[in-house]
Amino acid sequence: MARSDQSQTAILGALSIMPMTGYTLREEIRDTLGHFWSESFGQIYSTLAE
Repeated sequence: MARSDQSQTAILGALSIMPMTGYTLREEIRDTLGHFWSESFGQIYSTLAE
């Protein structure tokens, strides 16, 4: 799976739980998946823009 697909999947999965800002989204991804995978604000906001 390409990195952008992983980003979309993680972001959509997190947003399916509750609405979040980009900052909150990054914090939730970091807290949940931080040991395995991380996202920058640039990756999150560009994915949200799509």
